[in-house]
Amino acid sequence: MGMGTAVISVKDGMADVWGNQFVSVFTKRSHKVAMGGTITPVMPRSQIIMPPSPSPDTVIATIKNAVGQAGGGGTVIFNVGHGSAVNNSTVDGTVELAPNGKFKLGGLNADLDSVFLSVFYDFDPDGTGPRKSQLENDRLFNQGTSRLTRWSQYKKLADIIKAGKLRKVVFLTCRVGNSTDFLKKIALDWNVVIEAYRRRVVLAPQPSGRVRIHLQGDGPGTLTNVPDSEEHLFSDVVRVSDTVLVGPPR
Repeated sequence: MGMGTAVISVKDGMADVWGNQFVSVFTKRSHKVAMGGTITPVMPRSQIIMPPSPSPDTVIATIKNAVGQAGGGGTVIFNVGHGSAVNNSTVDGTVELAPNGKFKLGGLNADLDSVFLSVFYDFDPDGTGPRKSQLENDRLFNQGTSRLTRWSQYKKLADIIKAGKLRKVVFLTCRVGNSTDFLKKIALDWNVVIEAYRRRVVLAPQPSGRVRIHLQGDGPGTLTNVPDSEEHLFSDVVRVSDTVLVGPPR
């Protein structure tokens, strides 16, 4: 089965509740819904729970499950952790692929003690010049470093995502959409289009007991903060300039 959407959530009473609402559109209703005055088919949806403090191997296995659930041409949504951007820099930022800071990817100038790895670890700053990437330096002079192990784990994950031939990966993480070149590096490594947002992503409980996902600053009933965002990805409900799409050349 392909062309589906798999959302990876953390079980915190908010992210997983929205994930259940998102999935229920496919599992509990007719497989067509009204969107923008037309009847649109709902492609398969599933939710996969990421454990609260997973090992790297568990993170990889969980994402592999999601990629398989989404299928070729599908979408994987990360609804699990935090993200960040750095003012006046497109190459710096962070995005967590699991809760509690696990498997946190960092940008070009990341503090290597505070992230799982920098995705620019293999970046050669001067091409054919004398300088080498951190990866090449470690392979030559520091073969016992844990950075090499982490890089091999990251590459294993990248290979899984590439093999899945996804249409898109979505990061529901705060403000990382401002770090466009950081996201482009991940997109190139994974060979996939990445969608992210320039504003903070909010999971907001509603009086009904449901959870709504929207961008910070949108008042109730406006833009992304609408009932449809309780069961659809808000960027599919309304087009907003805060949405960022980056990807490899096609």
